[in-house]
Amino acid sequence: MTFSENPARGNKSGYLYTKGKEGEDGSLRLSINSFTGITKIEERIDGIWQPAPFETGPDSVWVGPRVGVGGAGRHMVSEDSDGSFHLFSHSNFDGELSTSEAKMLNAFQFIIRDIVISDDSGEWIGKIYTYNYPSPDHRILRKAYYKTGSVAATASVRFQVWEGVDDTGPVVFDRTYNESLFPANIETEITASGFVEFEKDLNYYVMISSDNNFSLRTTIDQLFPWTAGDISLVRDEDMLQAIPYEDGDTFAQGQWAIQNRKVYECNVTGVQTGTFEDNSDKWDVLGPVIAAGDMKKEDYDTNDNGIVDNSEKLEGQDSAYHLNRSNHSGQQVASTISDFDTEVENNSSVSANTAKNSYPPADSTKLSGIEPGAEVNPDATETKTLYESNSDTNAFTDSEKSKLAGLTGAGYKGVFADLTALQTAFPIGETGDSATVTSPNGNLFYWDGATWSDTGTGFLGDMLKAVFDPTAKNSDAFSMINMVETATKKILTDLERTAISANTAKRTYPLADETKLSGIEPGAEVNQTDAEIKSQYEANTNTNAYIDSEKSKLSGIEPLAEVNNISDPNATDLTDGGETSLHSHAGGDGALKLYYAESLPVSNEGSTSFNTKVTLNLPAGFVAGDYFIEVGYGWRLTSTSYDFESQVQLDSVNLDTRTHRQEPRDSGSDQSQVAFRRFKRTLTAGTHTITLQYRPTNSETTAYIWDASITVTKIDIQT
Repeated sequence: MTFSENPARGNKSGYLYTKGKEGEDGSLRLSINSFTGITKIEERIDGIWQPAPFETGPDSVWVGPRVGVGGAGRHMVSEDSDGSFHLFSHSNFDGELSTSEAKMLNAFQFIIRDIVISDDSGEWIGKIYTYNYPSPDHRILRKAYYKTGSVAATASVRFQVWEGVDDTGPVVFDRTYNESLFPANIETEITASGFVEFEKDLNYYVMISSDNNFSLRTTIDQLFPWTAGDISLVRDEDMLQAIPYEDGDTFAQGQWAIQNRKVYECNVTGVQTGTFEDNSDKWDVLGPVIAAGDMKKEDYDTNDNGIVDNSEKLEGQDSAYHLNRSNHSGQQVASTISDFDTEVENNSSVSANTAKNSYPPADSTKLSGIEPGAEVNPDATETKTLYESNSDTNAFTDSEKSKLAGLTGAGYKGVFADLTALQTAFPIGETGDSATVTSPNGNLFYWDGATWSDTGTGFLGDMLKAVFDPTAKNSDAFSMINMVETATKKILTDLERTAISANTAKRTYPLADETKLSGIEPGAEVNQTDAEIKSQYEANTNTNAYIDSEKSKLSGIEPLAEVNNISDPNATDLTDGGETSLHSHAGGDGALKLYYAESLPVSNEGSTSFNTKVTLNLPAGFVAGDYFIEVGYGWRLTSTSYDFESQVQLDSVNLDTRTHRQEPRDSGSDQSQVAFRRFKRTLTAGTHTITLQYRPTNSETTAYIWDASITVTKIDIQT
């Protein structure tokens, strides 16, 4: 396959560019693999043209911006009735190439940020992350999205994709990105150079790596990262297999032929003689040809005036027809009429309107609904002032409204001359109603639910003069001078007068003294002193003095304490759990003790240097003796060609004479191995450090470890 110059773009290099140009970094161009002859794309990076991660197959077509490239022959583009475009081969296959062998790629749908893995509840931290991606459909990736975790990248990050289940298949993509694209806790974009193709139902092995630790948001089990992408969905379409038309040949219904740059389909089976035009009724045209070489002048300029015919006409009419206003229908925008303003000013009706103001129909309708003399409506404050300026229209405040709401219906009805007057004014009352009836005795009446009843006493209202001043003393009615005693109603009784006469000392009796005396019991004496109280208390039986030394002695005795008896073989409290010459038992330094440390999350290591997974520090009070040191962990390796290796160290010295080194039979991400090791050692008193370390034996693979723990247990060795 060769590529010719494109003079329209000023291209002198002989290449077909899909982006940019010859001397511009980031440009893309179509080229040929000199070894396989397969179409490929090259990208200009730092002044050098390098292969971009995309190649077409020998039986496919890559479609870039405004260009299609095929594996054989010339091509034509046909447009369907729905506006879709298709690329068809113009070569004759002579019936030797089946439809299934002539395929082309058609990118029919573009999706921005299509979320592939939506779970981001997990977090992976390490240097090498791998996962398998089974492609659910045929797609071309333009941009990928990932979510970073809590650890930002501090070194460049490399993305690699292989076809298959591991890194032994064909390389699909390999590019390194600056660490600035991977800060902590963001969604980041990974842009591909050109496009990356994933075929339907194929598996792809993806590796994301860096020299330093970084993190990604993943599924809860860390098997897949949260992922999205800008993709084009692709389908394979059959290429057109046209046959040449020959006089006297036999044609089958459904066969295709190309005549005069148009695609035809045969509608009847049989022999056809004569020219193609003689048999035009036996062929149906499929669609107009969009691109089929140069267009001839005799087709686009039939009147030979140097102007393309269709550009001179609109809807089949020339410009003179459309300039004639009598041929116009509908409305034309005034701004498109060159003499509109002049014609309007010359109109006599417009000239008479000196203000030249327009009067829209909406304004006329609005004015018709307004009464003569109408003013702008007052606001709330103005309305309140206007209302309260009227007589007997006082402001009814919130406090007055609340006060009125708290009043009940029942109440005092007033003063009436007699009961008849009350009954006339209020034939029926409410429960709780009352009134004063002057005659005959000024008593208070109340409504009992059925009638007005006399309370027998005067109550409420004004005190009647006939009651408080029957002898007409007027303002001096309450003066002691005007008070009159009778035989039964006296100011002071005879007994009171006698008692007053008998009080010769005439001493007063203050209220405070009366109150104080009422609180003193009969027969009360002066309070005793502390010494008198102590002597009187201890005179009772079984009430000895509880002296300070006895209290101090008792506070030093434990609850439930017994008389000491060291002959008791179980008297462990006497020795704080330790052994004595009289007896022995578990306790103190001889007791079983356990020290423990763990690291549960998944960790990984890609270098051959040992990496510490978990550390147990024994404290300063650690007691010398015999101990079990036990380690346990889960592990896996991403290769079956190398080994996983671990070692246990006590104070930086290996405990094991041989490390745990094992080659897995299966390196899949769903595989899990479990290891447990135990060592018996005699340890000295004081601090110690115990570590569990791991590594892969080759840097081309990755070792994983999880659920790691170290346990140290004191043991009693029987002799």
